[in-house]
Amino acid sequence: MNYLQGRGLRMIQNIFKRMIDEIYIDYFKPNGWKKQGSNYRLFDDSGLGKIINFQKSKWSNVTTIEFYINYGVYMEAGDCIVNKSFKEYECQFRNRTKFFNGTYLLNDNTNYEKLKSEVIKALKETDTLFDKIANKQVFISMILSGTLQKETGTPIMHYYTCKLLSDMGYYEEIYEYVKACGGQYFDSLAEEIKIKMKN
Repeated sequence: MNYLQGRGLRMIQNIFKRMIDEIYIDYFKPNGWKKQGSNYRLFDDSGLGKIINFQKSKWSNVTTIEFYINYGVYMEAGDCIVNKSFKEYECQFRNRTKFFNGTYLLNDNTNYEKLKSEVIKALKETDTLFDKIANKQVFISMILSGTLQKETGTPIMHYYTCKLLSDMGYYEEIYEYVKACGGQYFDSLAEEIKIKMKN
């Protein structure tokens, strides 16, 4: 990368940083969200964590930043979240905004204020779902009922979610599902749940 390319990359990166910093001040901070790099997290008293993440595409270059807005909901077995720096990919529920086809571009031809406005509209799309998930118990109920799976194409009831729900005591609610999944890990978990239900 030559000097001019490096300078161009720094310029576009600085504009991107400026935008998400301004959005933090205008949108996230007044609503209690905490910023860590390109991650924004909100914790509630029920033991639920929500995250919004700005992810740069691998197709970004010295003149253009292409990015996505990922969001998720996270819980742990205990009453409060210990891992305060949890990532979007660690969430039990994960999705990506679909507003404006879910892909955002920042380059020399971008209308900065228009892009910023589009991003805020996309963030309000996430609010609609976050508002439905009022607390941790609602989150669990929406997972178990399958309601939440309809909101995303990313599987929710994978092994790690099932193991977490088992650790939280939801044996009867997940046993048949776990048993039907099969495979080494699910079979082992099914046996573990079976033993716990007998005790």
